[in-house]
Amino acid sequence: MAGSLFFTQGWFEDTLPTQLQDEIAFANLDGDPYDSVKVSLELCILAYQRALHV
Repeated sequence: MAGSLFFTQGWFEDTLPTQLQDEIAFANLDGDPYDSVKVSLELCILAYQRALHV
């Protein structure tokens, strides 16, 4: 697991488009306003889908 854990500080709409990995299985996004969570989910859903192997 070493090397696969990343902490990034900043606004979701500013950092996720450039810092988000191509495939993710888990993301802990701590945001309060509705807009922050909505932006995060919209940006993360494709990375979740690429990582999904059934």
